[in-house]
Amino acid sequence: MNKHIVSDPTDWAGVIYSRHAAFTMVSCASRQHYSYTYDRGGIYIPYAGTFRRIGDFCPENWITLHRHMTNNKSYARRAQRALSWLDAQVKAVQAGEPNKALQATLMHHGKCGKCGRPLSNPESIRRGIGPICMARL
Repeated sequence: MNKHIVSDPTDWAGVIYSRHAAFTMVSCASRQHYSYTYDRGGIYIPYAGTFRRIGDFCPENWITLHRHMTNNKSYARRAQRALSWLDAQVKAVQAGEPNKALQATLMHHGKCGKCGRPLSNPESIRRGIGPICMARL
């Protein structure tokens, strides 16, 4: 699977607030990476050879994480905290506030975040959303 770096933090919202998002976040400090997939309103992470639902997603730019995970040191719980941090950074960028967005790298998995079709246009690959879906925003 090809992963494409989304280098401009102002483009991150188009990736993480998309209905069919599939992306990986890498911390520049710890080099820890977390991969996320959105499907049918749920947020999933790869977990023990399958996918585990860690939260819910709404296209109106909000993310709700499930709080039923009891072990604070589990991979799933760390993935939740990382996504919560990323959500806060994107909202800070959208509000024009100083942010720490450059402390992470965001990579999408080569599909349009809105419709899920493969991306081929270089500008669309950079943004993580195709030209038709971008025009509809």
